[in-house]
Amino acid sequence: MPIPNAKAKLLKVDQLTENVFELTFEMIEPAEMNFKAGQYITIKINESTRRQYSLSNSPLKSKKIFTLTIDKRPNGVGVNYLLSLKPNDVISFIGEIGIFTLPYTLTKNLYFFSTGVGIAPLKSMVETLILSGKYKDHNIYVVWGTRYKNWIIYENLFSEYSNKNYIKEYVVFLTKEETKKHRLGRLTRYIQENTFTSDSQFFVCGSTKSITGIRDSLLNGGVDNSQIFYEKFY
Repeated sequence: MPIPNAKAKLLKVDQLTENVFELTFEMIEPAEMNFKAGQYITIKINESTRRQYSLSNSPLKSKKIFTLTIDKRPNGVGVNYLLSLKPNDVISFIGEIGIFTLPYTLTKNLYFFSTGVGIAPLKSMVETLILSGKYKDHNIYVVWGTRYKNWIIYENLFSEYSNKNYIKEYVVFLTKEETKKHRLGRLTRYIQENTFTSDSQFFVCGSTKSITGIRDSLLNGGVDNSQIFYEKFY
């Protein structure tokens, strides 16, 4: 059951790009949060305003510490509130919430598609597979997209996972530029260029538009709808 009146204090804020920040919190009440990878919390901005944010760290790393990965570009009340916080400031929230989690039965091939800060819950899932040792039984593919090279987040982390063979493939698509390391285009290009076997599951997170495009491309490629799991950020 979600915790109705949880509290946590801000420990630090790390700026990942010009617009994206990672906020680290420590639980106060209760002392721990028993969340699953992929879940989110609902932060109480004020008496009448609530905003949802996915937890971007694995619960296997810590149930006392959690991180949120946010983009300030919407310039909304939620991100403005979070970015106004100072270390040791306390937030109130409802959590843990959500059914966008790793299913009990996982297939051999696991594909994680996301755009922008939609990587947050998928990062939690991939880290959980690695920390639990389950990565050894699966082929993990991480396919992520944004517009420009300087908008890329968590590249060093996922490159390290790839170099250590925790994940089978890590691919970054940019819609506005191409580099030696990054491909030009949308994530649907990856789907069009690859054939997926029946022992595959797909986890998708991002904007409604990007999710719709990825889901439709997978279905058109013969993927069964029951093997596609997704969560819309906006």
